[in-house]
Amino acid sequence: MTSNGIFAAISSSPLEIPSPILTLSPAHVIWQGKKALNFASHDYLGISQHSDLKKNATKSLLHYGTSPCYAEERRSYVEYEKQLEQKCSQALGVAESHFFSSRWVALSMLLTMLESDSGVLAIDIDCDPLILRVASGWRGKTALFSSEDPSSLSKALRENALANGPKLILVESIGSLSGAACDLNSIYALAKQHGALVLVDDSNSFGVQGIHGLGLCCPNASIDFLLCSLDRGAGSTGALLASNFKMQLLFKTIPFSPREWALPYASLGAIDAAFELIPQLEGERKQLQQRCHWLRTQLKKIGVETSSSSHFFCFRFAKKEEASEMWRNLAEKELLAEQIETGRQHIVRLSINSSHTPEDLGELLRFFEDKQTLHQG
Repeated sequence: MTSNGIFAAISSSPLEIPSPILTLSPAHVIWQGKKALNFASHDYLGISQHSDLKKNATKSLLHYGTSPCYAEERRSYVEYEKQLEQKCSQALGVAESHFFSSRWVALSMLLTMLESDSGVLAIDIDCDPLILRVASGWRGKTALFSSEDPSSLSKALRENALANGPKLILVESIGSLSGAACDLNSIYALAKQHGALVLVDDSNSFGVQGIHGLGLCCPNASIDFLLCSLDRGAGSTGALLASNFKMQLLFKTIPFSPREWALPYASLGAIDAAFELIPQLEGERKQLQQRCHWLRTQLKKIGVETSSSSHFFCFRFAKKEEASEMWRNLAEKELLAEQIETGRQHIVRLSINSSHTPEDLGELLRFFEDKQTLHQG
């Protein structure tokens, strides 16, 4: 097909043109010309607008400039980056931490360094669809399991017991497609039994769960690799890859330029402030947990079931059309949600953050009460 043919196919498809969004706060946006409650934001603590992060980002920008934090000499570090990575490692209780421009870049880099034709990657089917897409490039064998069914991981590892290459288990601490917390202790026990490494994506819990709000993996001596997107609970950009292995030789001596994964100095300044601020927000975390518990309880009372045990409320549908209908019905009530398609799952996800008030959650609950009344009628 020619390029003109491609554009013709796109223009004739039923795809909707995306609408621009003006963010007013972590809880509210202007969307399609109207003020809407935002249940699609991943700014869980609202700290992207916090004065400490803004000030430190500006300070770093004015001091270092707008360029990426990139060491021109291969095998070298920029001093500020090195200091901040050491600070994050100490906070997380790991041997080393390294920054990347995104968790997709970090994940791709790690898989590239570990993969072999005889290796095995066991990956949770409830992971973020983009994680599954990045992992699809793994050269060795891939085995799928469900974190909701620990026996499925045990079976996958037994079936690949004779593999000569590295075995790596990839799982999210809180499933992007379920909102449920993973039983990490069971994962670690199975990994030890089968000689496998564990990579935990802690992006969905960082900032809002765990000791000092530093995620469900902090601290944990059983961890092999920890991946965390910093554009969520940390209110910045970029990602962190941490490990109890010495990774410096792995990532700092690769035969090509790391400029592509480098963060701007302003982002490093914001991350620096976030690691200072997050432990101080225990009150905000408790309030968020209490309000999510209240919403779960109220939904259950009216017969709306969800697998969530976190600030994610995920609703699964058998057909894409059903998920699209719920998303549109929410939008008509000026409630903005996420619709996620994986090819086999159709999900509408609501993300609750610390800026949502009891009145906001009450409005969301009324939507489900109305839906249940119509369904019963």
